Amino acid sequence: AEIKPCFLYCALFPRGHMFDKENIVRMWVAHGYLQATHSDRMESLGHKYISELVARSFFQQQHAGGLGYYFTMHDLIHDLAKSLVIRDQNQEQELQDLPSIISPRVDIIGSKYDRHFSAFLWAKALETPLIVRSSRGRNQESLRSLLLCLEGRNDDFLQVNFTGNSIMLHFERDFFTKPHMRFLRVLELGSCRLSELPHSVGNLKQLRYLGLSCTDVVRLPQAVCSLHNLQTLDLRCCRFLVELPKDIGQLQNLRHLDYNVLGRNDSTIPVCKFKSLPEGIGKLTK
Repeated sequence: AEIKPCFLYCALFPRGHMFDKENIVRMWVAHGYLQATHSDRMESLGHKYISELVARSFFQQQHAGGLGYYFTMHDLIHDLAKSLVIRDQNQEQELQDLPSIISPRVDIIGSKYDRHFSAFLWAKALETPLIVRSSRGRNQESLRSLLLCLEGRNDDFLQVNFTGNSIMLHFERDFFTKPHMRFLRVLELGSCRLSELPHSVGNLKQLRYLGLSCTDVVRLPQAVCSLHNLQTLDLRCCRFLVELPKDIGQLQNLRHLDYNVLGRNDSTIPVCKFKSLPEGIGKLTK
């Protein structure tokens, strides 16, 4: 029973999505799906669940050369997971299949699941900025996940994100002040051509996971340091990032701070341009 919500959460991603083990486990942690015992960290429990899903053939493990492994769901298994989500929520309609190409101006869309609304924009590269704005649909007060992804993108293949194919992204300045954003737990913006986060991101007091890998962010707003529930801050391959916020030590619940590429010595993969780390980083003890 404990593994079920973890499995069903994967139905919110498009068919054929390549899951990075660490990222999906951290998202499960962010949503409170993993309840670890005194002898087992939540992440370790998540890894066990991944192995169990592979053993049951719900996940397929794919080798990525020298980059380790990623995981996919067979289309039939993905459809099964979606049908279980629909049944559990007594929904009359199926989860929406998102278009492969989205228009430059779109509203948040998504699928109701586990008492929350999740949005996933599955897009090909756009030559004009994608304006992310809020719509007035029902149940938006329940938004828990906002995931923006480039088609075919996978964290185990970080090098594919530097070919010039990316989503140009712009948030309305007050986007994260909207009432339906209050309970957002996962915000994944990896690979988007995003140069800055609006200061309003500091309003996401329930945010646990912030993914900014391979974006064009130069500096993070100081407001990020007020996200006291933040557990994961993913800054891998942010080639323009020059510094971390000086008060980052205030993130007392931060468990994972990723700002470099591990496991491969490849000069073609950009790294952050930090000249120094803020003094407060020593306060991060999780």
